[in-house]
Amino acid sequence: MKNVLFNLRENQLSNSLNHSVLYNAFDPLMISDYLKQINQKVTYLLEDKSKKGIDLIQPSNLLNIVKQLVNHDFKHKTVLERFSSIIDLHISTGIRVNSTGYMARQFSSVVPVAAMYDTISSMCPQPASFYECGPLPNVVDKIMAEEFSHFLGWENENFDMISTSGASLANLTAVTAARNLKFPDILQHGNLAQNGYKPAIAIGNDAHFSVSRIAGILGIGQENVILLPVNEQRQICIKEAKIELENAQKRGLRVFCIVASAGSTSVGAIDPLKELSELAHQYNAWFHVDAAHDGAFLVSDQLRGKVKDLSYADSFCLDAHKTLFVPAACTLLFYKNADYAHLSFPSHASYVAEEDEISCFESGTKNFECTKRPSILNLWVVWALYGRELFEEKLNYLVELTVQAYHYIRSLNDFEVLHVPESNILCFRYTPAGVPDQQLNRLQLNIRDALREGGQHFISKVDLDNVTALRLVMMNHEITISDVMDLISAIRKTTKNISIVK
Repeated sequence: MKNVLFNLRENQLSNSLNHSVLYNAFDPLMISDYLKQINQKVTYLLEDKSKKGIDLIQPSNLLNIVKQLVNHDFKHKTVLERFSSIIDLHISTGIRVNSTGYMARQFSSVVPVAAMYDTISSMCPQPASFYECGPLPNVVDKIMAEEFSHFLGWENENFDMISTSGASLANLTAVTAARNLKFPDILQHGNLAQNGYKPAIAIGNDAHFSVSRIAGILGIGQENVILLPVNEQRQICIKEAKIELENAQKRGLRVFCIVASAGSTSVGAIDPLKELSELAHQYNAWFHVDAAHDGAFLVSDQLRGKVKDLSYADSFCLDAHKTLFVPAACTLLFYKNADYAHLSFPSHASYVAEEDEISCFESGTKNFECTKRPSILNLWVVWALYGRELFEEKLNYLVELTVQAYHYIRSLNDFEVLHVPESNILCFRYTPAGVPDQQLNRLQLNIRDALREGGQHFISKVDLDNVTALRLVMMNHEITISDVMDLISAIRKTTKNISIVK
């Protein structure tokens, strides 16, 4: 009797599921319809060659639009109709990275197959921190590490590489390893002093904000961040850096880590890495390089010389989602000494295996993330299909295009460039006759805003020592010098219709 009742209840439960929202949401027959929708809209997006910037909707207006997607009338539409509307909203509010009008930030026009692979990663997940759950990404970490080791000359060295979700996390992870190496008591006891010296880090004055806030996160204190002055090319000045480090030591600070940039966010400047590594060695400090932007130059025979001195770093990171053109966030963090990769988060849990072949292939004990997306697979898929040549060709073109833009803008009487570009970033100013110097900063900001509102051009602005500049970041290989000329014409035309002072 009990078995009969159990079977009846089981059948009732099964019938209930067969007609439920849950069953419909997981219906495998729907996948082809979803994919058709995606294919149609992505194809149109890639085929659309119109010049577009960004359609920036006010948050309150967008909030109302989103609310409409869950109201009663919307629910009367079919699931596919609702799905189509949601995709359209995403595209209309998204950054047009494939448009020749987009030159604003380090968001790349993504290699399409890398984006398509995300569907597989989501439907058949392989969380990447532990081999048991994510064997493929853990093996691919090793494969990509070996590929990059050739460019660094590290083939026979005891190096390591882990992937993280963004350079902000990679920089934090590396500096944490440096702190634990140089101040081993901090991790267990929180002792913030060593032989009377407080821990401190030294960073370039143009360092990314994620680097400058590491000290606060680690409890070192923002006041113990030593800012190293930069020269006219926005690179750390070695002479001035020596003075700052000496002064820090006199104040009772122990600089345990020097952080340099290989591709600063503001202008793409590459610091003098070899000289800084020697300075770090002099102070018994760890040398880390935030190469999020220009670290990818390693894959190019033409550009590798710009970053060859990354081989002197104790650690460095590069963002594949920037200049290797794969979906965010995919960052590679390299350690010259593999033994130090375990220093950041030394802990033990019962579900973490002891040292064996499998544990040697996983990054869970070296990484802050436990459930980590296998973003390294997006990079590897493109590498496996097209080789490094695809990345090399695109990078070479973007850097050459930026040099062309530099020479063109520099030749114009009513514009000025603020640096010689080292990568694919160029900062410049519009300086028309008759505009007082004290109003030029406001003019650049108004130009940026007016271009954005115009809907065809999207560029960014940056402040360099109280000088506001317009900034181009070349990330789309379909942009040509003609598009730069078109932008310059739009700036001149726009300026006639805006007020300099608001």
